[in-house]
Amino acid sequence: MVNDCINHIRVNKLHFEEITDYDVPEEDIEIHEWLINVPAIKAATNQLSYGYQSVVNLYLFEGYDHSEVAEILGITVTTSKTQYHRAKKKLRELLEAYKIEC
Repeated sequence: MVNDCINHIRVNKLHFEEITDYDVPEEDIEIHEWLINVPAIKAATNQLSYGYQSVVNLYLFEGYDHSEVAEILGITVTTSKTQYHRAKKKLRELLEAYKIEC
């Protein structure tokens, strides 16, 4: 999966948005108390842009830290963190369609 992400980025010459000011809060906001199934998460992740998908896959699913993600993708650590934060925000929005009341 990691190599597929890297190859896709290289082939499609994708660019990441460089961020100079890092304004993401340090605390990790939990997804609301929703019951979400794996297919819903996969479907929502597939709707993210390739840049977001790459960072999410490497950081969240593959377990790399932000410095490793930055090195693999050729971006800064700050960009990795920002892309991850924005991807989580977008995932929350996408997962609202799959929300199941407790």
